[in-house]
Amino acid sequence: MSARWDRLAATLAEAGIATEVDRRTWHGETVCRITMRVDGGLITIGDTWRRGRWTGWQVTAEDTDDIVVREFPKTKKRAEVRQHVEEARAVLAS
Repeated sequence: MSARWDRLAATLAEAGIATEVDRRTWHGETVCRITMRVDGGLITIGDTWRRGRWTGWQVTAEDTDDIVVREFPKTKKRAEVRQHVEEARAVLAS
């Protein structure tokens, strides 16, 4: 699981998006996510699962009042995650 997140962080870094993967243990299982504070709110990238199977990442944008203003589609493609992060930055900046 860590390698997948490290590759995503590298893809984001190539686009000039500085991130750090947050790894935590939850009920004996390592849970990863990326959280970025930006002007206008917070962008989170998290895993999505269905019936114990990984279904991809999902980007969520929250404003300064912790209200979700946009939730992007799940994807397994790192380039799409990068695009979603860039769109989330634009949404929160406006």
